[in-house]
Amino acid sequence: MDDDEILYDEILAHLRAQGDKKHQRRTHATFFDWYDRTPFGRGLAESGIVDELLHAMRAHGCIDYRNLGASGEEWPDVWVQGSDGKRVACEVTALLDKTALHISQARSWTATELVDQLQARIRTKGLRSLGGPKGDKSILLIHTDELTLNAENVAVMLTDVSFEKASTIGRVFLLLSYDPKRGGYRYFELQLAA
Repeated sequence: MDDDEILYDEILAHLRAQGDKKHQRRTHATFFDWYDRTPFGRGLAESGIVDELLHAMRAHGCIDYRNLGASGEEWPDVWVQGSDGKRVACEVTALLDKTALHISQARSWTATELVDQLQARIRTKGLRSLGGPKGDKSILLIHTDELTLNAENVAVMLTDVSFEKASTIGRVFLLLSYDPKRGGYRYFELQLAA
């Protein structure tokens, strides 16, 4: 058996595992879901989500970062390069309605629920850093595929909202799933308290 045959067999096994129904964990909010939860597969998915954010930012004339790809480590998930050439850590996390997840049915979010859940993610992810609180600040990307969260209602829910800043995070983005009416993804940069 040569190297090509071994690689072919590994690829087939990998694809079969992705298609195996027992590996599919959820039926609610699945757009950003990735069935390969190995470190390599997770890294690909998270880097792809960062690409979608950067593409949406470029569509609005904001060219602050370039994706350098998955880190291959436990933290950060992805490295990006800032416009100043410096490498910046980017942590990627999902926003899911756990109640809807269990019943596989979307429900409406209130502004309070959205703000509280976003603040909880900021607080939790702010515990990790390079160099502690005085080290380089990371980017937090929170992505969601909640059907009832769209560009219009999220904009209203986040109006005049300022989030408690984690000392290790410099910027926080919320990325909504693909919107065919807009032909792309909508993102929001969350306002962090000074």
